[in-house]
Amino acid sequence: MYQIKFAAENINVSKNEEDQYYMIAIADHKTDYDNYIIFQKTFNPDELEEESELSGIYIECNGESCYNCCDKIILKNDVLKFEVRGTSFEISLKKINLDDQFNFFMVKVFEDKFIKSDE
Repeated sequence: MYQIKFAAENINVSKNEEDQYYMIAIADHKTDYDNYIIFQKTFNPDELEEESELSGIYIECNGESCYNCCDKIILKNDVLKFEVRGTSFEISLKKINLDDQFNFFMVKVFEDKFIKSDE
């Protein structure tokens, strides 16, 4: 299995009202990044989006992307872990101040696929 590991130094969460999606962007640096990952999910899909995969979770990492390719994502001890199509991800968020807004957006994007454990 392929692995991607990095320590995040930047997180941006947003709600795009015009295009109607939630977004979480995580990168290993604010401007000169080597690794990044973006999670998006529409919050008001139209009929065509509902019938296609476009209403599901969109994930983009370092230029590669997919829809509906993550069964669960776990945040434990400030480390985000998940698998996507034979690649395991481990993103350290220890340098980031994880606030309620981050958790809110993770739930909006991943719904019950987001598992937060303080153990």
